[in-house]
Amino acid sequence: MKTLVKGLCVLLILISVRVSGAINIQRNGSLNYTPILNNGPVSVKYDIVFVGDGFTAAQQAAFNTAVDQAVQALRNLQPYGSRMCAFNIWRVNVVSAESGVDHPADGVFVNTELDCRYGNPAAMEAERCVTSSSPAKCYEAGNFAPAADAVFVLVNDTQWGGCAGGLVFSSIAAGFAGIITHELGHKVGGLADEYDCYMCDGSDDNRTYQAAWGEPAAKNLTINTNRATIKWGSFINATTPLPTTSNVPAGVVGLWEGGGYYRFGIYRSQFNCQMRDLNEFCAACNQEMNIILSGKCTACEIDPAGLLCAFLKNLDRFKWINWRCRFRWPIPGCPFCPPDFSRDDIIRVVLEGIDPREFNISVIDATGKVVTMGQGSEKGVELSFSRKSGSKANYFVEVSAKSEASQGKVSTIKTNLFINNKEVAMY
Repeated sequence: MKTLVKGLCVLLILISVRVSGAINIQRNGSLNYTPILNNGPVSVKYDIVFVGDGFTAAQQAAFNTAVDQAVQALRNLQPYGSRMCAFNIWRVNVVSAESGVDHPADGVFVNTELDCRYGNPAAMEAERCVTSSSPAKCYEAGNFAPAADAVFVLVNDTQWGGCAGGLVFSSIAAGFAGIITHELGHKVGGLADEYDCYMCDGSDDNRTYQAAWGEPAAKNLTINTNRATIKWGSFINATTPLPTTSNVPAGVVGLWEGGGYYRFGIYRSQFNCQMRDLNEFCAACNQEMNIILSGKCTACEIDPAGLLCAFLKNLDRFKWINWRCRFRWPIPGCPFCPPDFSRDDIIRVVLEGIDPREFNISVIDATGKVVTMGQGSEKGVELSFSRKSGSKANYFVEVSAKSEASQGKVSTIKTNLFINNKEVAMY
């Protein structure tokens, strides 16, 4: 029996180690982290690292389950769900000496590895806001993963709470999926809370946002009431009154008063929103999150069977059978823009590996009219033009040989596509 106990102790030492004399973590074999979702290079993707606080060595399985539930929460809400290709997700198992986290309001203090706590109302902190008294430890834990654009700390406590700033926090309260998606809205999209209060204890329910403070930087709040220049104006029906007070039918986009912890003088786009009451993202939030996340995905990750993916794949390699042939590929719409996005698209196609001295390369419209001719050298060519909103596949890249000398040639092309100055795909 003594030999068995000794063997178990050695096993625990191998699994749970204090790395660099600071953060006590549980290793995954030879790794200090566990890959949960790996979609590509850390230089391209948005890397989320889940770490835990208040989980003892015996509770690491519970932490692992909580991370899986957090990832599923992202899959279940748009636009996260259709843009999971944007993320790499890693898990770092942090081992605490005691279970739970601090509750200053109740005089409860726990010995945990990352020193997490709920807010202290006596210090004018909202109790629902979970944070750490030692943020450097949280970052150190996150840095065990290959990269960390967001360090997301899950605290082992069932009281509702979360917060986001440089770090992101969530409790594992019942229904904490909404905390996960809400707090990442802050971190990933820079979205603001749309609540009417901050303390929300009756002390700050009817405050007014002062115009002198200026236009909020967040894409989901505004003080602008000019229909023509509102941030989300393209989603507002011309007959919708501004400010907006009627949500019939449900989902009316307009100017709804209240947000950013103020009841008056500031507006949001819809009555309900993930950033207000954990409903679906409102029009303004969805547009911003969609653009940001889509910029981390390739066209073929977003829509493998789509027109844009086919366009790029077809350009990758072609053979000239007859120099009189003309080859055309439709240029699809903005893959990261909402269906009713009204801004004109600035399109730039860069083709490397095709010589404009041998081939005519142009963009044409549906009538065959040349919109722009390619400019470049023997190394490649670039085509740029502005496509009016609403047109989807009404423009084409056209390539034709200038002479019989190009007959039968095989060309391999590297293609880069930029829409609104954002690189959306590369082959």
